Amino acid sequence: MHKLTYLIITLCMAGLWQACTSAKNMTLFSGSDTVNVAATLNQAVIEPQDELVITVTAVEAEMVAPFNVDRHLFRVTADGDIILPIVGGVHVAGMSELQAADTLTSLISTIVRNPVVDVKLRTIHITVLGEVNRPGCFNCTELGVNSLPEALGLANGITANGRTDNVLVIRKSGDQIMRYRVNINSDSMFSSPAYLLRKGDIIYISPRHGRSIRTKQSNFTTL
Repeated sequence: MHKLTYLIITLCMAGLWQACTSAKNMTLFSGSDTVNVAATLNQAVIEPQDELVITVTAVEAEMVAPFNVDRHLFRVTADGDIILPIVGGVHVAGMSELQAADTLTSLISTIVRNPVVDVKLRTIHITVLGEVNRPGCFNCTELGVNSLPEALGLANGITANGRTDNVLVIRKSGDQIMRYRVNINSDSMFSSPAYLLRKGDIIYISPRHGRSIRTKQSNFTTL
């Protein structure tokens, strides 16, 4: 009986040691050295009620001054338009920042020689939950973050109990809720639609085991 008990305890300890060792030796981004990331150049899509920061520059600075008013802020109307000085209404909903910039450049070029137009969504908030060291809601625009790995960095990384092969990204797209599963150990991460963040994204890291092995409760952080 004592031998059987000893054997059970030994096997349990061995399993626990192996689990801890695997967690400590967890390796991220273990794909190839070179990755073609052309497929990841999808950007956040402009939607009604968004606020855009639009900056127009040109050699003839006085010619673009009318466009750089009100702190460069333009709100997209419910119909998906922005009202640009001199030019008037321009439909931008459904466009990426780059597409909107190209459209505005073409329009302003009829008034100003060789304008350079930059379009940025004012605020992109994302939420990181689950097995991360600092779950919370983060302002990615303010912090200069635009990718999934960077978002996990804002949350101080994944805990030893977090799954890295099945990261869930929940995204609202029009009237639909999209769910993407991303393996951040694989090069496939770079071609995932969820690699580049969009406003309102929710990132969830599920536990490897049924219960979290974190010994201290993390505070929910909002930036």
